[in-house]
Amino acid sequence: MLTTYQQLKKGDQIKISFSSAYSGNQEKLFNVDRRSYSKKYKTEKLKLFCVDGPKCPFFLYLREGNLRFAWSDMACSFYTLEKV
Repeated sequence: MLTTYQQLKKGDQIKISFSSAYSGNQEKLFNVDRRSYSKKYKTEKLKLFCVDGPKCPFFLYLREGNLRFAWSDMACSFYTLEKV
């Protein structure tokens, strides 16, 4: 998953299978919006928008070699990340 994350660019479409407290297990299609980096926290952030679904942003974070996934400000567990 880490190599797929590093190859993503603005405008790419990805499919993520994830689980959240609100909606349980889901699989959605996302458009990659932009990538940013925090020097203070040494964290890279990738902003995603759902193709058909909620309008709130989703995020992928890379910190210390670990990928994390969030739905706006709520942490989610994700299982697969694949480029479409």
